[in-house]
Amino acid sequence: MRPADNTVNSARNSRWYGECDEQYYDEGGTIPTDSWTSSTDWVWKPRDAVKGDCARMIFYMATRYEGEYNAISNITEPDLEIMDYIPADDYSTDPIMAVLSDLLLWHEQDPVDDFERNRNEVIYSYQGNRNPYIDHPEYVCLVFGTDCPGIVDDPDPFTAEGSSASQIDLDWGLNANSNEIVLAWNTTNTFGTPSGTYTSGDPITGG
Repeated sequence: MRPADNTVNSARNSRWYGECDEQYYDEGGTIPTDSWTSSTDWVWKPRDAVKGDCARMIFYMATRYEGEYNAISNITEPDLEIMDYIPADDYSTDPIMAVLSDLLLWHEQDPVDDFERNRNEVIYSYQGNRNPYIDHPEYVCLVFGTDCPGIVDDPDPFTAEGSSASQIDLDWGLNANSNEIVLAWNTTNTFGTPSGTYTSGDPITGG
């Protein structure tokens, strides 16, 4: 949660978070704000300075609430999902939020700043839990399975050499930011003779 002007908060209502291009005017349409809405879609965009903050809050909630049984409250918690479309029901009571691709964009456009980090620390001091997407913004792309350019870069082309029927040797160079992640998996339990140079996303022959 974040503090908000009460009339702006009321205007947002239950609108989904998504890209829109109609500036919201407060006080009966007389005072311009930094928030945006749409007359055709049930969406809302917060001001630029906090739209990434809002996205990371939604990512946290979607990770925290996975439909598991809570023994303390004796209830089964909702399984919150983030849709990548604008739901048809403006007032849906389903545990959903939207729009995923726009939230990912906001996460990139409005990166974590010192105010958000401090807020995370204060919350932790009272509640004992943290928002991992503030501590590690790069986790967003890994958890939600979508490419976020500029946050985690692809590694340089790498080589894969099959050294035995059950072992493969990988070698790669560091990218400019030294923040690459390499994942390799085997679908057959044995390797043939993979070799050569691969780029990100290429299947490794024999594995």
